[in-house]
Amino acid sequence: MRTRMEENGLTDIVLIKKIKKELKAHVTKTQKLRGAVTLNELKKGIRILSTSGLIVTTKDGELFGDGDTVIAWNEVDWTTRQRARMDAHKLRGDYPAEKHEISNVDQIQYTPEERKMFKELAVEQARKELAKLKR
Repeated sequence: MRTRMEENGLTDIVLIKKIKKELKAHVTKTQKLRGAVTLNELKKGIRILSTSGLIVTTKDGELFGDGDTVIAWNEVDWTTRQRARMDAHKLRGDYPAEKHEISNVDQIQYTPEERKMFKELAVEQARKELAKLKR
């Protein structure tokens, strides 16, 4: 599998670059507000994406609007960073090997008649074993 991944461009260097990028991940959050909003009214780091409706500025510089304003800001994407950190540890081999159990391999589906026959054989075998023990 490793050679196929490398043949298709997914080398160790590419994986390292992607993990490093994910360890610095941010996500953009948006919110829709009613009315007009100015940048002066917002905290640092929040930006206005769009404003709709009629916007009126008074002589005093106040802003009024009958539409909506969409604002956006960036936050740390802790979920992506955590997964990237865990992936990096797995690739380095820091975790113990995972135990994989395979079940139902080559399991044959038996008919009710076959099950009955197997049960009768098992009972017969058990009777023979008990008879041997009693001797």
